[in-house]
Amino acid sequence: MEDASTKIETTDQLKTVVSNITQSQSIYDIHTHLFSPPFCELLLWGIDELLTYHYLIAEVFRSKLDITYHHFWHMTKTQQADLIWKTLFIENSPISEACRGVVTTLNALGLDVDSRNLQNLKLSNTVEDILQLDLKLVKPTSLKVRLKGQLTQLYVNGEPTLIEIEGTCPLPEEDSKT
Repeated sequence: MEDASTKIETTDQLKTVVSNITQSQSIYDIHTHLFSPPFCELLLWGIDELLTYHYLIAEVFRSKLDITYHHFWHMTKTQQADLIWKTLFIENSPISEACRGVVTTLNALGLDVDSRNLQNLKLSNTVEDILQLDLKLVKPTSLKVRLKGQLTQLYVNGEPTLIEIEGTCPLPEEDSKT
């Protein structure tokens, strides 16, 4: 019946042929979000990748009406992650299943989620070698900081990742009584 030259004339014959063909095939479900180092570019890690998970992106578009798809997709991965963090974890309570997964992951890694400071989370346990650190007093109440460092290398077969952070930090005011 399953010979290519056999003519299928009834619905029952068609069902039998389709059933026999599908039952004889091996099927593997490889849907996963977890990849090992040999998968190279499919192995995504780090907080920016965690925050730019497709469910979180969709959630941002449902709650952030002032950004266009075009603008979002032309942002860097870090800018996307920063926007998602601000929108879903600072401006709103992270109560969705996807947001709870991020919080659970960060807690499991021992990171201080309660601080709600994304830059601190990004730097926690990540900088292995500081390659450059520039500090400049901008005014008595703020310090300009520029850091270039090498991220902790999780796998020996990967290239070291460099991180650059630049910003201004407020300084505590001196107590005039001392």
